[in-house]
Amino acid sequence: MIEMVIALTISAVLVGFATYFITAPMDAYVDHAARAQLTASSENITRTMTDDLKNAVPNSVRISSSGGRTILELLRVEGMAYFRPQGALSGPSSIPTSARELSFGAADGQFSTFGSISPGTATSPYGGPGVELPGGHLVIGNLGYNSGIGTDAYRVAGGSPNVITPSGTKIWLNRDPLTHEETITLDPLFRFTSPVPANVTRVFWVRTPVTYICNTNTNTLRRFSEYPITDTTPTDEGSPQFSGARMSLLAENVVSCRFECGPNNDRCQSLFVVDMTVARAAGPENDVLRVLEQVPLDNAK
Repeated sequence: MIEMVIALTISAVLVGFATYFITAPMDAYVDHAARAQLTASSENITRTMTDDLKNAVPNSVRISSSGGRTILELLRVEGMAYFRPQGALSGPSSIPTSARELSFGAADGQFSTFGSISPGTATSPYGGPGVELPGGHLVIGNLGYNSGIGTDAYRVAGGSPNVITPSGTKIWLNRDPLTHEETITLDPLFRFTSPVPANVTRVFWVRTPVTYICNTNTNTLRRFSEYPITDTTPTDEGSPQFSGARMSLLAENVVSCRFECGPNNDRCQSLFVVDMTVARAAGPENDVLRVLEQVPLDNAK
């Protein structure tokens, strides 16, 4: 009987040691995986938001809040080129002057650019049928919705002043084989407002807004894209403009969220601040990771 008790005691001790040596590595693996997921979420937030903010149309970044949601919306640039303002013509070309210079005094239907506004789009020489740009709008001289002047690239319905081509405008491209200028043809004609300052000569091609909604009620960060440009800022994940939009869930377990840019956040100027806190998905540890990123905005021209 004594020997049996001793054997059982030794067996219990051995089982305890075996359990410890088995469960400890498993717990460590689970803990490591949870922290790795936390790091991956923060990197995903930083990489995606930084890329969108650096490629935003100047003065198009805007912030709002609604019901525990912090909302960031911007117009993402698909392509950019430099245009010739009226009176700046120089050098030989097979393209007429009227089709090379952009007039701000009246509606204009043709102007040329240095470089291609859509490098991946093949074009034909000037005089040919041209190649239609696959959707989107052209933007020149956007100063933002609270600029005091009213030049706002979200106003695709038209009105005055105008910095973005209205919805339904067809955009055709040709390229001059002599100068490699690209001629842009608009149908119907459109009158851009003269940019401020006048030496701004960049034209942007945009296809869609991009919206980030940080919802502390559901502890999520979502990105929306591929939806029409509207003057109305989205208020939640079910906003009408998101019908048919592409949605990506960037992060879960978002504890806090703060976006800042410029005075009172009413007009984003030179620097955008992302400040978010993300917690680990599960486990007894109260691990959190703070995401703090400062992104310069290209609003100079």
